[in-house]
Amino acid sequence: MPSTRTILQLAVILTLASALPAAETIHIKAITGLHYDVTQFSVKPGVAVTIVLENADTTDMPHNLVITKPGKREVVVAAALALGADGPKLGYVPESPDVLWSIPVVMANEHKSVSFKAPSEPGIYPYVCCFPGHGLLMFGAMYVGVPMPAAKPSDSEEGGPGDATVSEGKSPHAYPLQRPMMYRMFMPDASPAAIAVALPGQDSFCWDAAQCRFRYAWSGGFVDNRAYWKGNGNGKAKILGQIWYTSGKGQPLRLSRKAEPVADFKGYQLIKGVPEFHYTLDGVEVHELIGPGDKPRSLVFSFKVMTDQALFFHIDPQHAASWSSPAGAFEQGILTIPAKAGPSFQLTLSAPAGASP
Repeated sequence: MPSTRTILQLAVILTLASALPAAETIHIKAITGLHYDVTQFSVKPGVAVTIVLENADTTDMPHNLVITKPGKREVVVAAALALGADGPKLGYVPESPDVLWSIPVVMANEHKSVSFKAPSEPGIYPYVCCFPGHGLLMFGAMYVGVPMPAAKPSDSEEGGPGDATVSEGKSPHAYPLQRPMMYRMFMPDASPAAIAVALPGQDSFCWDAAQCRFRYAWSGGFVDNRAYWKGNGNGKAKILGQIWYTSGKGQPLRLSRKAEPVADFKGYQLIKGVPEFHYTLDGVEVHELIGPGDKPRSLVFSFKVMTDQALFFHIDPQHAASWSSPAGAFEQGILTIPAKAGPSFQLTLSAPAGASP
C-alpha cells in the first residue's frame, strides 16, 4: 500500500496537471489556389500548440507557414521577399523579431510541424506563407484568448481574403494594391506558368515562365484574381486595363541569327519589389529585368547574358518602331548586339502609334 505521503504527492501532481491548459493540435493544408484550408483557429493563452502543415496543392507549389506578432504579417512578407537569393536556404523565413514560430518550406505531398507554447498575451496572431508571391493571398489568424468571429474574416482583418468586388470600389486583392507587386497565376494568352507584374506607375506586364519571355503589357489597373481564387487555381485572372503591346511568337533573344534556343526557367530575384527573371538559353545564363520607362506606356528591358558572343533580338518587323536600344538599330526585325557590347544591354519598348491610351 502506498504511504500517506505518496498519496498526497500524487494528489498534488494530479491537481497541477488538471490546472494546465490542454494541448492543441491544429492540422492545416496548403491547397490549390494559394490558400490554407484553415484560415482561423482559436487557442487559450499558454496552451501547448502543435501545427501540422500538409502540402496538398495539386500544382506542386512549395509552401511554408510563418506565425507573426499581431499586425506584422505584411512586414514579415516584405522581409521574406527581400531575402532574394538567400530565400531557399532559409526556407523563405526571414530572421526578424516579428517572426514568432515557423514551418519552413514543405514540398507537395509532404508535411512538417512546429510545436510551441501559445502566447500569454491575448491577441490575433497572423500566420502566412512567405514563399515569393504567396503572402499576398495565403494567410490566416490564430486567435489567442480573444473571441474568434464565426464568419470568415474580412479583408481588413488578419484572416484570409474576403469577397470584395470591384463594382463596390474595393480592391480585388488580399489587401490594398501597392506597386510594385506580382502574382504567379493563370493569365489570358499565356502558359499556366504566367507571372503578372504591376510596376510603379500605371503599367503592368505578363511574363511567361514556361517560355521564358515577355508576353504583353497593359496600362491602367492590375488584375482581378477572383476567378483564380474561386476556381481553386484553375480560373484565369482578368486584366484591369488596356493592353498596349503584345509580343510575337517564339523566344526573341537568341544566340544565333536564325535558330531559336531552348529556354529553361531558373527562378527570379526581387529587386526593389520587381522580379529579375533568371533562365538559360541553350545553357547560357540570362538575367532579365523589366522596369518602367521614362513615360507612360513604356518599358525598359535590362539583360545580362553570360556569354562573350554576339546576340540577336528578334521581333515582328512591323513592330520595330516600338523598340529602341543603345546597342543599335533593328534591321528586318533583328537587333544585333555585338560581342564587344559586353554581357549587359538594354532595350526600350514604347506603345506603338495609335495604341489605345
